[in-house]
Amino acid sequence: MDCQDVLDSLYEYLDDELKDLRSKEIREHLDLCRACFGLFKFERLLREKMRQKTYHMCPENLKKRIQDVIEEYQ
Repeated sequence: MDCQDVLDSLYEYLDDELKDLRSKEIREHLDLCRACFGLFKFERLLREKMRQKTYHMCPENLKKRIQDVIEEYQ
């Protein structure tokens, strides 16, 4: 697996949407490649901060509507 393969699948990896083998391959690459790991770490922290900031700013009725849609399609 090369850097481009990892970058092409990074968001799916962050969302835990990959099969176990593909996820394992990406994890192994991230363990060895500082450049890809740096990008992964940045994206993970950015998502975390966005989740923290937007969660409290989201109106309750919107949260409820989003949750209803998520439950409908699970």
